[in-house]
Amino acid sequence: MNRNVTHPTEYANLVVAGKERVNKSVMLACKRHLHDLTRKDIYFDEKELDRFDDFVSELEVADGHELTGQKIVMLPWQSFLLGSVLCWKFTETNGLRYKQTYCEVARGAGKSTMAGVLLLYCSWRWEGSDNLCLANKQDQARQAFDAANKIAIRAYGDWRAEDKDEAAAARYECTIRETRCRESGGRFRVMASKTGTLDGTKAICYICDETAEAKEDYMQKVVSALPKLRDSFMLSVTTPGDIALGMDSPYYTRRRVADEAIKEENWDELDVFVLLYGLDEEDDFRDESTWIKAQPSLNHVIPISNYRRLLKEYTAQDALHNWERYQCCRMSLEGLQWIQVSDWRTANEEIERPPPETPIYCGLDFSKTFDLTSMCYGWWANGKVNMKWHHWVVKDQHVKSVKRDYQRFVDNWDHHENVTICPHTIQYESVKEKLEELKAWGNLKRVGYDAFGGMATEIQTWGNIDDSYNPENDLPMWALPQTIMSMGPSTYLLESLLRHRSIAFEKDDIVEYALANVQLEKNINGDRRPSKLKSMGIIDPIVASVMLCGVLIKEGAERPGAYFDPGDIAC
Repeated sequence: MNRNVTHPTEYANLVVAGKERVNKSVMLACKRHLHDLTRKDIYFDEKELDRFDDFVSELEVADGHELTGQKIVMLPWQSFLLGSVLCWKFTETNGLRYKQTYCEVARGAGKSTMAGVLLLYCSWRWEGSDNLCLANKQDQARQAFDAANKIAIRAYGDWRAEDKDEAAAARYECTIRETRCRESGGRFRVMASKTGTLDGTKAICYICDETAEAKEDYMQKVVSALPKLRDSFMLSVTTPGDIALGMDSPYYTRRRVADEAIKEENWDELDVFVLLYGLDEEDDFRDESTWIKAQPSLNHVIPISNYRRLLKEYTAQDALHNWERYQCCRMSLEGLQWIQVSDWRTANEEIERPPPETPIYCGLDFSKTFDLTSMCYGWWANGKVNMKWHHWVVKDQHVKSVKRDYQRFVDNWDHHENVTICPHTIQYESVKEKLEELKAWGNLKRVGYDAFGGMATEIQTWGNIDDSYNPENDLPMWALPQTIMSMGPSTYLLESLLRHRSIAFEKDDIVEYALANVQLEKNINGDRRPSKLKSMGIIDPIVASVMLCGVLIKEGAERPGAYFDPGDIAC
């Protein structure tokens, strides 16, 4: 029998048999499906799948695509996704098993049409139901909404048509604000993905589009609302996030449950559906044989020639990081304004505490009382500068109008050992205590701090390196202006140490987040320094790293000293 919806088990069998090329994550999803068929506490509802298939058989493509007017046939991967979401149920309650679903897929795979079909089905299937389409911007959320309306009007007619018979036969009343199914009274509508607007929602289906771009955790409100109804579920469909948001973004923090759910040992415990298309880590994104892993619609509705053309365009634009992210469905570590994250991570190593009396150097970027303060300290070991950071982060600001971008990550950063969370303002005494700790277990040579910062006067009471400096009681503080001219050599030194693999540090999520915000500010003499210019993100950890390099230069400890070579400057 010809079906408009491929049976999910058929797709799973093809994948597991190696007849569909997929990545490791999708392979696990398919193995999980076959494993679940043996369980007694859940079941796959064949009648629900037949109902959905019958519904889809009435629909036609209606988005201006070259297939417009033809019957909608769900692609195998779309059938596997929607069939799993709609048809896996608990034996005891007959309620939907998967409350949360996370899908990542390359652009152009047909997700708007797929989401539109789901909205139409849910509003028809569940009497009186509310169904929501959410995205970071209403224009984005309306893509699935508009696709659903076009499909509904083409299949069932327009309820506002001049032809009375057509108007009377229309199954859906489509407006720009919401669409309502006349038979069931169910509706679907668009909402902005703001946490404040989601209070009190009680929907069956929440479609969350491009969730990786979210700057606030609106999905938390969605997830908390799901238990209100037996058959309520959330479907997140997105391309990977931008490295500038990082793995501590609201989306990736929320998606960690998906990373756990797809592991074989958790299949029976975590009822979260996971379908993450994309290239595997070891794949070359220029190898066209791998593209199908990211774009399961390739050679179905997307000719491979389109992908070849797009690759040439991205290459010509020097934007391969966007090719990797959007078309290969893999978070790109490239495309930053300064040092690329992939280059930065070449220095990741385990760092051991130095022996006593090892010379230690430090850069300290003080913030205003409501911002972030970072310290970067280091020492030479095994031919490399070993660097560590400590950060002081404000959790709750008294000044509500000065909301800092980094604060959406504070709850995650709270778990890092090298982070001190300050309730309302930076606790500068804690900074001083950390410096005294460094002085106690090493030979703290010099601490560079911003000579023109707001803390300059107070820091002078901690001790300054001059004729009156008392090494017994004082801290070796040294005023280092954060001007382009003064930070130019130290910026070059940091780049050179990285290029020559003469630097080592443990992975630090806060530092990588800051790296993504850096742009270079230059003067007419060619001096450069890290700057965030118009960015709302922090760069304090990177500035502290550059200041450490300034201290190395001041102390004559910048070996190998290759920063004088212009060829070492990062482009």
